[in-house]
Amino acid sequence: METLGLYPVWYEPVLGSGWVLGVIAVVHVLASHTSVGAALVTTWLATVAVRRDRPELLDYVRRYGVFLLVFSYVLGSITGPGILYKLLLDFREGRIGGTDAGLMTVVAGGLNEQAMADIAAWLGSLPRPRAVTEAVRPPALLAGDRERLIPPCEACHGANGQGWDVQPALTGQNRGYLAGVLTRFKTGERANDLNEGMAQIARVLSDQDIRDLAVHYGR
Repeated sequence: METLGLYPVWYEPVLGSGWVLGVIAVVHVLASHTSVGAALVTTWLATVAVRRDRPELLDYVRRYGVFLLVFSYVLGSITGPGILYKLLLDFREGRIGGTDAGLMTVVAGGLNEQAMADIAAWLGSLPRPRAVTEAVRPPALLAGDRERLIPPCEACHGANGQGWDVQPALTGQNRGYLAGVLTRFKTGERANDLNEGMAQIARVLSDQDIRDLAVHYGR
């Protein structure tokens, strides 16, 4: 294991970067969800401890707070930029194709792992883009399509397309970029998703589906 900037990176030539990202993603989601649930539990326990004069409960809240700080906040912050780091690796290794990927492939080809880690950390700290409100009816495909085995978009990207630390945000992205990414997944020019999850969906999308999704989420 090496430490790149503030972020640990494991090199696993047998497993590959996809499995490494998958492990990082599982750890990150576990940490982030623990953080959300723990905030409610600790608040409730602290309230009960004060109202019922239960010092042992208050002591438990204090001790659990230390665990929460180390596990959820520190570990969650370490693993968050993992997907951005992998994306740069994918550009450098040529796993993302298409005519408009050429420049990024050249740029990423000149980056070492330290530079990639620094860029991923900085990009991961930026606020997510906001959606542009328009009086346009959302496409029916957002809810999924059972006949084509398409799950709802929110299952992976959130109810409002805001994304997660392990799933990219769709809301507020450039419409041309979104359409281009979906098209490359459909044609196979882009093949850096875990277990071809997005590619399997994109292959059954029509050109109109892609335009509708890009208009809905993009700006």
